[in-house]
Amino acid sequence: MLSVSLLFYNCKKHKENKVDPDMEYYRFVNTETIQNDLVPLDMVRTEDQGFLFLGSSPEDEMLFHRTYLLKLDKEGKFLWDKYLEKEFLNPVSELMFRNGAYYIFCMDELTGTYLVKINHENGASESVKYFEDIRMPLHGSATPDGGFLVLSVNLGDKITEFRKLNSGLNLTWKEKSEFPYEDNSALNDKLNNHINHNLKPLPFFTGTVSGSNASYYFNGLSGTDFTTLFVNQATGKADGIMILGNKTNAAVRYLLPLDGYRFTMCRYDATGINYFTPSILITEVKASTEMGGQKFADMEPESRVLCRRHTIAGSDVIIYAANSRNKGVGLYAFEANSGAYLGSKVLSLESPCEMGGFAPTADGGIAVIAKTYVTNRFPRVLVFKLNEEETKRLVGK
Repeated sequence: MLSVSLLFYNCKKHKENKVDPDMEYYRFVNTETIQNDLVPLDMVRTEDQGFLFLGSSPEDEMLFHRTYLLKLDKEGKFLWDKYLEKEFLNPVSELMFRNGAYYIFCMDELTGTYLVKINHENGASESVKYFEDIRMPLHGSATPDGGFLVLSVNLGDKITEFRKLNSGLNLTWKEKSEFPYEDNSALNDKLNNHINHNLKPLPFFTGTVSGSNASYYFNGLSGTDFTTLFVNQATGKADGIMILGNKTNAAVRYLLPLDGYRFTMCRYDATGINYFTPSILITEVKASTEMGGQKFADMEPESRVLCRRHTIAGSDVIIYAANSRNKGVGLYAFEANSGAYLGSKVLSLESPCEMGGFAPTADGGIAVIAKTYVTNRFPRVLVFKLNEEETKRLVGK
């Protein structure tokens, strides 16, 4: 097995190394179309065991970011990359898989909303439907019944709008939540900075709770605070369960349903410190600051966080990914049922890295995509790959 020192030496020289795909390695991807900067957003493993990466980039004379896609093979080697058509801007959802294709929600320059279908084999994209009445989308997610949830905001009326679309993409219900901020200009600035990727993103998200007491939820502006609000699936009416933030200063950053109302959660406090709670039951109204959690000294404050549930080395585990203080990518593993901490690992180079996403590999390892820079100027995609043995150590095997 290659030594870590040799791997880091080769990476710092930015060489494209030929490495056995079963080994641990770090690979720079020779992309073809990246323009200006790159904001990493999501990553999935595709049916051919390769990887699809979603990001966005600013472009001169355009109000919003263009949508960027990158496809890699199972070894992390470049297959293709492209920008989607200029009407498909600012992707707001993660990559959603359904019936052999991937979907994303994004918007146009008039802030209307598109649902876009993507072919992961060649990057072909098409508009499934345009929603002119859904302005300024903030997040979207798929529901088990074949429909979708969409969260959007009306800045003029200071209203958050939460919609359920059925499998035919028609409106099932729409609920509104007011946020009567006295200083509306300050709020507008925060939302515009979020949409334009000028500052750390606000944690807008939507999702589904399955089971006998099924519900939907969103994280966004409600009342005077950033709130996680649970609603009845049939009507969209609040069901009495919520997690209250402190305006946008302290709130839930990520919520992953496990079973019923048991979740994996990440919250942040007023200083931007993230706390991981891998297993928590949410059945009442609580403040986010009351939700506990474990913090890690090596994690960057205000870092974007992803968490996923996977079976790794025969174990049911939760893995969080975040940016580290030394400008690397940290992985943090927990047992899914008990929430017990299993292990962590930070992946880093001399140049700063920004976490883009991660996924298990077909050979029992983990692939992590990150953004880095060449000579601290030019954005470049980097793939870290942990082999099966290193992944087992991460999850305490």
